[in-house]
Amino acid sequence: MEILLDNRFGNGLNERFSDFFASLQDLSSNPSGLAERADVLGKAQLVVKDFNRTGQGYT
Repeated sequence: MEILLDNRFGNGLNERFSDFFASLQDLSSNPSGLAERADVLGKAQLVVKDFNRTGQGYT
């Protein structure tokens, strides 16, 4: 699990999670904002993509 969050191997999930939670914070300030909603979805897709890529490396 440590390697997943280790920034020595690219952006790592740590940075992705930080970006995702920051986008949620922005959305909480403006729940009806279309740009904020789109940003949350985009950041979530990046987290999922990194999970999938990481999982493929461990199979």
